[in-house]
Amino acid sequence: MMPKVIGLKEGISFTSLDFEDICHIGRKETGNHMVIPDKEIAKRHVTLRKINNRYYIIDRGSPKGIFLDDKRVKAKKINDGEYYKISTIYSLEVEMEQLGISDDDEFEDEDEFSTIIPVQTAKIVVVEGPMAGKKFQLDQDLMIIGRHKCSDVLLQDDDPEIAAGFSRQHAEIRKVEDDFLLDVLSENGIVFEGMRYGEGFEKKLEHNHSFTIGSITFRFENPSKVL
Repeated sequence: MMPKVIGLKEGISFTSLDFEDICHIGRKETGNHMVIPDKEIAKRHVTLRKINNRYYIIDRGSPKGIFLDDKRVKAKKINDGEYYKISTIYSLEVEMEQLGISDDDEFEDEDEFSTIIPVQTAKIVVVEGPMAGKKFQLDQDLMIIGRHKCSDVLLQDDDPEIAAGFSRQHAEIRKVEDDFLLDVLSENGIVFEGMRYGEGFEKKLEHNHSFTIGSITFRFENPSKVL
C-alpha cells in the first residue's frame, strides 16, 4: 500500500493521488505530481517525501504556507488523516493508515524532525561569503537552505543583486540512513566542487565536499566517515 494525498477545495475532494517516495504539489504544470491551477498556490507549494521510512510534509517556501490546526508548518512528520490548509480555500488530506509503519521509535515533539542517532557530528560550515564562520549541525533528517524565513539555513547577502539569486528554497540536505544527499531545488543552481549544476542535481556528500550558492561557500564535514 502507498500513501494517498487528497486535494480538497472548500472541504470537497476534487483530486487524489497515490505516491511512493515523493509528491510535489503546486500550480505549475511541469515538475508537479498534483497541479492546483490557482494564483494562491505557489509554483511548487508543498512536497510530501519519504525519509528513513517516514513521510514528511515540507513547505517549499510558499507565500501562503502550510497550516495544521492554525499553526504554520515548515516541515513535519505526517500522521494519518491530518488536514493541511495551503490557501484560503484549498487543503490536503493524507491517508496512511494501512502502511504498517512502526511508531516504536517516535519522539514526543512531532513538529521537529528527529533522527535515530541522538548525537550527529556531521555539519556544514560557511567558509566564504557574508555568513563566513557559521556552522549548521546536521542533526535532522532534512535541512532546507534558502532565503525563505522558514529555512533551516537562511541565505543572506547585503548586495541586492546577489541576494536576488537566492531562491526561497534553494537546496536541501537529506539524511538517508548514514549518508547525506544534497539536492538542488533552484533553477539558479549551485557550484559543486568547482562545477555548476542546475535544478535536479543530487549528490551524496563526502567529507570536505564544498558547494557554493551565490556568494556563500559551504563545506560539508563528517568526521565519523573519515578513516
